[in-house]
Amino acid sequence: MACSYHARSSVYIIDGRVTINGVRIPPCPSKSTCVTVINNKVFVGGYEWTGKQWEKTIRALWHLIF
Repeated sequence: MACSYHARSSVYIIDGRVTINGVRIPPCPSKSTCVTVINNKVFVGGYEWTGKQWEKTIRALWHLIF
């Protein structure tokens, strides 16, 4: 499942279900609800959504800490 992001991305987490721009994606492995959207990239709890799967990246960890 591919998601297209726009300048105004909307990300919702309700009951562990993640929705980006109205498209439901697989749940994030993290139980955190801390969401950051920068340059159309979505970061949740130390994970980054790559368009296909959640990946633990250094950039995602940076957004979690700071």
